[in-house]
Amino acid sequence: MKKLIKTYLVTLFATNLVFVLIAVIVRFQLNITYGFAAVEIGAILTSLFVAAGIRILLLPKGNAVVNAVLGLLVILPGVIVLRPVFSYAVFRYWFVIFLLVAVAAIGYSVAVVIIGAKARKETNELNRMLEEERSKKNHE
Repeated sequence: MKKLIKTYLVTLFATNLVFVLIAVIVRFQLNITYGFAAVEIGAILTSLFVAAGIRILLLPKGNAVVNAVLGLLVILPGVIVLRPVFSYAVFRYWFVIFLLVAVAAIGYSVAVVIIGAKARKETNELNRMLEEERSKKNHE
């Protein structure tokens, strides 16, 4: 539970930064003002989904590929929260869609790197343990 809370707080911080940045850009480019409460509630909900997805992604048990797919499925409702928070003002422009896809691709790449590093670390640990067992048998 502590790990989930820590992950949630980190994602809440990052999500707040992104949401406030989007609200400021929309304010100065389109002269549309969003209420802080609406932006904050959207950030909180999105952070909950993202934190849960990250924790599922990093589960020590289970298949890494299945955990990655389940983690990404949990994150998907977080994207749905963006539409009511920022309304049609943000999503009517085509470049916003490409921006969201780019952010999702970066997030997925980070997840794949984390899973790959975790798998390499486990493989190295298992190989080291196997070599220790072999060396014990050879000395006996």
